[in-house]
Amino acid sequence: KFIMSLANSMRAVIATKIADSVEEALDAFEITTMPRPTNPSSKELIVKVESAALNFFDGLILQGKYQQKFTPPFVPGSEFAGTVIAIGSKVKSLKVGDRVCGFPSPGKGVLCEYTIAGESSLWKMPDNMSFNDGASFVCTYGTSYMSLIQRASIKPKDTVLITAASGGVGTACLQISKAIGCKKIIGCVGSAYKAEVAKKCGADMVINYRETPE
Repeated sequence: KFIMSLANSMRAVIATKIADSVEEALDAFEITTMPRPTNPSSKELIVKVESAALNFFDGLILQGKYQQKFTPPFVPGSEFAGTVIAIGSKVKSLKVGDRVCGFPSPGKGVLCEYTIAGESSLWKMPDNMSFNDGASFVCTYGTSYMSLIQRASIKPKDTVLITAASGGVGTACLQISKAIGCKKIIGCVGSAYKAEVAKKCGADMVINYRETPE
């Protein structure tokens, strides 16, 4: 059982080929119409996608280099934010109308108007978080939090060095380190532009490894 009657179709972006490069894969994207998800299981929800993100591993998927393989055509994308429009009969923590972010159910994509996701793969968003921020939050910040807090066990007053400090995970690591209260946060980058990005995200010191001697 699920709440709300839904129309039959939606617009979606599909990946039409496994390509040799991300650029080639993106060029082969097509917009199409396909059936809208209408039958969530008891622990799943249907979400209207408001914003979607492509992460590094999405690029690997499009090139056939990720451990999980997809056969074209398929809807790409694995992180999103949106509004719950239907829930399964055993969903307890979320309700219709909630603003959520997270990941779709296995085998589902998010470059579409509606997607389906498990209750345990969605998180309710704070009221002051935009859909764009929500769509780019869980993967990068979750990865960064696990790396810094659960694995490295950083603590206030530690000195932290973060490589690739201008990328998604890198900038998240800078911000988390700053929030923890680390004594010195050092970011490593490969250009002057990326150095400015790292500084804006909390780096106290930046090493441009293309300019700094070994």
